Amino acid sequence: MSSDVVLDARFTHAVYTRAQTARHVGLDPDDLHRAAMWTVGRARIGKQIGTMSNNPPPIVTSLRRPSPPEPRIPFIGLAEAVVYAAVRQGTSLPQIHAHGALSIVRKSLGGAHPLATRAFVTDALAVLRAYAQHEDAAPEIVQAVTAPAPSTPSIPPIPSIPSIPPTAPPSPSARDLPVPPAALPADESEFALLVARVAAHVDYGEDGYTRRIRLPGYSTADVIVDSGISGGRPFFARGGPGADVETIVRQYQGGVPIGELAGRHGIPSAEIAELANLTWPDPEPPSVAPPSNDHLR
Repeated sequence: MSSDVVLDARFTHAVYTRAQTARHVGLDPDDLHRAAMWTVGRARIGKQIGTMSNNPPPIVTSLRRPSPPEPRIPFIGLAEAVVYAAVRQGTSLPQIHAHGALSIVRKSLGGAHPLATRAFVTDALAVLRAYAQHEDAAPEIVQAVTAPAPSTPSIPPIPSIPSIPPTAPPSPSARDLPVPPAALPADESEFALLVARVAAHVDYGEDGYTRRIRLPGYSTADVIVDSGISGGRPFFARGGPGADVETIVRQYQGGVPIGELAGRHGIPSAEIAELANLTWPDPEPPSVAPPSNDHLR
């Protein structure tokens, strides 16, 4: 991992609770919690306590925090959660094989947080198709990357992001991002279609890492997070960075009518209504301890 990554707030600053992250990407919270769990356990060997670190790191980066209410997921973890959600929602892979497929991609791409890089869009499908040629390849993963999807999931059109006010640097929408032709699906396999979905929702910076995400977890509200705006806090696309989701939700809960908020920020009432009754910040559930390995003596 380069020093640039270590010092970058996208990687080191926790912004979202795991419950918020699950909602932002449309995942079941328990599914997201398992994807973000640290898998390092402790084993008793004779009279000594050892650390079992042979398991892979979590799919979704989660930073350890001393108290449950604190956010745990940094911006880069939210970007990884978008990819994980696309796999869980866009394929028939059970959780264990979804983890396995993304672990294969991560190992092949190399580097720090490769699932949150442009390389996932351009190379992940080729990586898994190469894996599918192996004799011991998991049949479920082979099916997801080679066979046509049973039914073609619709990828909703992505409206262009309104121009950002002069107080913040302009940023292109994910739809405007020039994606190399190789990144687009050459067929309609489940994995090819989910790669297209990720490409439609994510914008990458000059360093190749995710910079802006149009959150896929909402059916009506058009919500964006940008690592360079308000530390990655979500805002309504139509209202711009000043239409901070947390602030608007709290104003509504404090008694300001939805219609007044919509007129004030230029946001359709239906979008505010979808998020109006959210709890912000969500309470963070207690960490689930790794399975005990005290039987290893």
